[in-house]
Amino acid sequence: PGLCHRLWPQLRHADGVRTMRATLQEAWVAEIAATLRRFRQQAVDAVLVDVGTNPGGDDSGDTLARLFTDQPVRSATLQMSASGTGVDYLQEQFERLDDALTRHHPDARARPMLTQQRTAFAAALRAAQSPACDLSWVWQTQQDWSAQRCRRLVAAGTSGGPLADPAVDRLDDFLIAHRLDWAQDVRAHRGAWHGPVYLLIDGKTSSSAEMFAARLQDNGIARVVGTRSGGYGCGFMSAESPAELPNSHLRVRIPNCVRLRADGSDEVAGIVPDLAVGARAGESARARAQRVLDVIDLDLARY
Repeated sequence: PGLCHRLWPQLRHADGVRTMRATLQEAWVAEIAATLRRFRQQAVDAVLVDVGTNPGGDDSGDTLARLFTDQPVRSATLQMSASGTGVDYLQEQFERLDDALTRHHPDARARPMLTQQRTAFAAALRAAQSPACDLSWVWQTQQDWSAQRCRRLVAAGTSGGPLADPAVDRLDDFLIAHRLDWAQDVRAHRGAWHGPVYLLIDGKTSSSAEMFAARLQDNGIARVVGTRSGGYGCGFMSAESPAELPNSHLRVRIPNCVRLRADGSDEVAGIVPDLAVGARAGESARARAQRVLDVIDLDLARY
């Protein structure tokens, strides 16, 4: 709230909602980074980030992981459903890459990256629009999903953009770099902290907050504390109106994407904590918080 108050003179004169969001995003990231740098100056032992009961939001669950380490961060493998909503996302990324290639004059380093990714998304679009394979078995029998040839999923880059790769950091043109890797938003603040990190999650941690937890855990940036997350998984990578069933008029929303962990598992399985600290009957929030801190204090002894 304090940050929003300080930004209000800029926000009130912003040219549209998009500009307001960009201003808030940039200032929010800078505020977090400044806090982390201050912790380093103060010789803080460890940072504890609490995303318990956090329902998620946008792709910052991937990008913000870069603030907590000075090492390269690997984004999740992203797959989209071979459906109308999946096609919408793939088409959007193809058009952004094509625009960067044809209108923004990329240099000799950027052009091969953009060309490769445009080709990959064109192939993904064709695959997503091809005749659907038979998935009727899912209503009839339980089978190992990962072993099936027919999954109606197509490759869609990563959770951090088409090409979330350290090579993109060396591109001078921010617009072109951002079309490939959305973590360019935090380029100036990477490695604001590079000491011990702990992340608190619970059963109501979901979506982008789960993505944040998975990126920190899979990249060895943080030790995750608490209970297994909610298992919302990727959710939606493009706007979608719920489908309405013709007879019952029930409205149904089905996730259109999958994010895969470093071990190949789906984030929808939930994030399992490294340090389990469950709730106890009749325990107050203050008492549980103290138990969390005690567990972290013991774990810090390994550093």
